[in-house]
This record gives sequence, structure tokens and C-alpha cells, in this order.
Amino acid sequence: HEDIKDAMLSLVHMMRENTEKLERHEVRERQLGEQVKKAISLLSKRVSAIDGLKTHLNKLDERIGGIEQLISQ
Repeated sequence: HEDIKDAMLSLVHMMRENTEKLERHEVRERQLGEQVKKAISLLSKRVSAIDGLKTHLNKLDERIGGIEQLISQ
């Protein structure tokens, strides 16, 4: 019976180790998910800011084009 007991204890120990590894992996995965969400949010804000800047630059370009056209007449 001693060998069966040792085998069962070994199995329990291995299962406990695997459970702990899985839990650590899940924690790292959640942390990475949060980091990715923050990075995507930051990038989205920057893209929006750049889009706004692009709109202003296009308006300025149109105004400059109009001024150039008036000067050339």
C-alpha cells in the first residue's frame, strides 16, 4: 500500500504544481490584456488627434491655395 500512497501523493503534488503554474499564467495573461487595451486606447487617441490635425492642415492648404489664386489674378 505504501507504493500506491506514494504514487497518489506524487500525483497530488504534480496536480498542485500544474494548478499553480496555470494560475500564474492566467495572471500574466490578464496583465498583458490590460496592457494591450491601454496601448490600443492610447493609439486610438493619438490617431484621433492626428485626424484633427489633418483636417486643420487641409483647411489651411485650401486657404493658401485661395490666396495664391487671388495673387496670381
